[in-house]
Formats: sequence, C-alpha cells, structure tokens
Amino acid sequence: MEKQEKSCALSIILTYYNNPITLQRHYHNFLACDNEILQKIEIIIIDDGSQELAPQPPQTLKAKTNVTIYRIKYDKPWNQHAARNIGAYEANGATLLLTDIDHLIPCETIHEVLKNPPKEDVFYSFPRKKGVDDVHPHVNTFSMQRSLYWNVGGYDERLTGWHGTDIYFRRLLHKRAKQNFLENPIVGVSADSCDDSRTPLTRGSDLNLLVKLFRRAHKEITYYFFTKNPLIGPKTLRSCYYKVL
Repeated sequence: MEKQEKSCALSIILTYYNNPITLQRHYHNFLACDNEILQKIEIIIIDDGSQELAPQPPQTLKAKTNVTIYRIKYDKPWNQHAARNIGAYEANGATLLLTDIDHLIPCETIHEVLKNPPKEDVFYSFPRKKGVDDVHPHVNTFSMQRSLYWNVGGYDERLTGWHGTDIYFRRLLHKRAKQNFLENPIVGVSADSCDDSRTPLTRGSDLNLLVKLFRRAHKEITYYFFTKNPLIGPKTLRSCYYKVL
C-alpha cells in the first residue's frame, strides 16, 4: 500500500466537506509558520464530495510549501474513512499528522512533531484547546509513521456511512503501538458547516433513548466482527478520486 518515494518529513492530512471558510483559516494558520517548517511538510486536503470545489490555497502558501487537493467523485454518507485512507496513500512524508477540519494545528505543535517524530511502534495524541481553560484530549487527531498506519490496515471502509465508527481504527492502533501524549495542543474552531445530512444517523438532541441504544449496540457489534477481520493493504481504497491541485 505504501509508495516508495519520501520527499518530505511530515504529511499533514485534512479531510474536508463544505467548509470553505474553515479551510481558509487553515491556510492562514500555515502561513504563520516559519519557512523552515513549511519546507519540511506537505499539506494534503481530501474533499469528501462537497457540492463545490474546495478553495485553493493562496499563492503565498503554495510558494512556500506543497499543498495538494484530492476530491472523491461521489458524495457518500460519512466517508471520512476513505478520505483519510486516500490522504495516507498519497502522502510522501514518513510521518503523518491527521486531524479534522475544525482543528487548527499551531506552528509550535508542527515543530514538536518534526523535532521528535514518533517511533515505529508509537503514535502521538494531542490535547484539544477550546477557549482559555478548556483543554481535553481529542480522540481523532494523531501522528504516526506512515508504515504504522498501513500496518494497522488503515480505516475500514466497510463501515462507511456510520458516524463514530472511525474510533475502531484507534482501537486497532492501540493493539499495534504505544500511545504518547504531547503537551503541544491543537486548537478547536467552529466549522462553517457542521451538519452532514448524508449521514444515516446524525447527531442531535432529538434522538430518543431507543435510537441511542441501537446506535451503541450497532457500533459494538460491528466492532466485534470487523476488527476480527480488518482490511489490510490495497483493499482499503474503495472510493474513486482525482487530483484537483
């Protein structure tokens, strides 16, 4: 599943869906980093079938670092599994840093990962900062070697369409590697479009107890069966996509 070339130290992977304003914030956030940092990273954005194309980065950022945008051809419900797999497959860096579109990565955090990259059997987790005193770990942001990502098998795309099933990748990751917590945080921001009507069962306060219990039971049952037989290698890439930038 891995490509042979490694032309940068760190690949930052962002999944995107109808969040143009938030993506622009990421571009400006990266521009605040020193050139020394930008020369060692690449930024990979995977558009998960948005209604309109993701905004392209400013020329000032493109002149300093490599920014690539890929777009999944078909708008599938809750397809973050495929988006992250595509990002990891197309990445050129030996180390990956994956996060959601509503989390900015401060330059200091990027510098820390570049300075002390995770070892082969270790993955990093990050605290998420929202406001002044609200700091909690974020379960879906981590950094690891690219080889470890594929040794785990990537995200299981058979679970596409169900919100929350991306946690199973993390559970499998815990079986293969040790978790280390970095002190440098990521910063939570409000995404300009949080509603994903494509998801069969979306989050919401109006879900009754029966539906919540069904969702919980479904997750645990699928976890039991799918993690017993995780997909490995090329079988994980199930979505057609193309390069935009």
